[in-house]
Amino acid sequence: MDRGLYHQSSRSLSTAILHDGRRYAIPVREEVASAATAGVRRCRPAVRTALCALLLFSSAAPRIAASTPSRPRTAAQLLNHLAIALGGLANVKKIHSLYFEFQGEELTAGPPGDTFRMKIPIEGSEWLTAQGDDRIEQRSASPVAPSMLTVMEGGASPKGWVLVGDQGWPSGNSSGQMQGPDLSQAISRVYWNTFAYLTGSGVTATFANTSTTNGPDYTLKIAPAGGATIMVSIDSTTFLPLNVRIGDDPDNLRVLVPSHWKVVDGVLFPLELHFRDTSGQLDITYTYTKIEVNASPPKGAFAQPTPSV
Repeated sequence: MDRGLYHQSSRSLSTAILHDGRRYAIPVREEVASAATAGVRRCRPAVRTALCALLLFSSAAPRIAASTPSRPRTAAQLLNHLAIALGGLANVKKIHSLYFEFQGEELTAGPPGDTFRMKIPIEGSEWLTAQGDDRIEQRSASPVAPSMLTVMEGGASPKGWVLVGDQGWPSGNSSGQMQGPDLSQAISRVYWNTFAYLTGSGVTATFANTSTTNGPDYTLKIAPAGGATIMVSIDSTTFLPLNVRIGDDPDNLRVLVPSHWKVVDGVLFPLELHFRDTSGQLDITYTYTKIEVNASPPKGAFAQPTPSV
């Protein structure tokens, strides 16, 4: 067995790391997220694994909570535990940009009442910046799931565009500019993916700890300015996100389920992400084959794209 792997049951009451042939218990450290201590006025965008999550351990591995020392009662306390679990606020704040390469499959949705789904292989890449910029290029050889380019220009008033194949989206929109729920959900997805809820970058946000008194897990509610509501279910043992639900319409929520966590530059990232919506029209599983921290995005990567037709 690889001695550099991290082993943990999502429901275990203790945590240990196996390294150099020895097992180490990981204590809880106190580290308060600056956004939370500042009144959490500024901030910005997992089916739980059935058995064990495998995590690559390094000397810079973050401190994972071995057990719950006390139940977080405020949003600030919950953010503090989340920051520690992900690798510590200091490491998260070092991130200025992210680059991902992925493979995966998309399950196509049939007409209402039709349970048939076709699995379409996909691949692509994504750039993100701490300012809220985002560029996703998703490719597929099947016309059933055409290639897609999604671009988000961050800042105080984010704007986004989507091109499907060579056409603007939605149909008849020659610029492909996002509007309504598509834009607000994209803002929140980028807000979450860039750790803005911990660093305070980009748009402002409000927070609330909406956990039930005796619930097995915690729930954090985040409301980014201009974005859709983010509801995060957090494991009460590891304090890692179990799932992230984005949206204000229960029938049209985007659900992100991260798993198979790995340490990259001292911060935990999921190597797999299940991305679906509650309407049943979207169901994609991403497997990340490359993660780079603080690489330089190409010039013009976040500018408005131009449809070819």
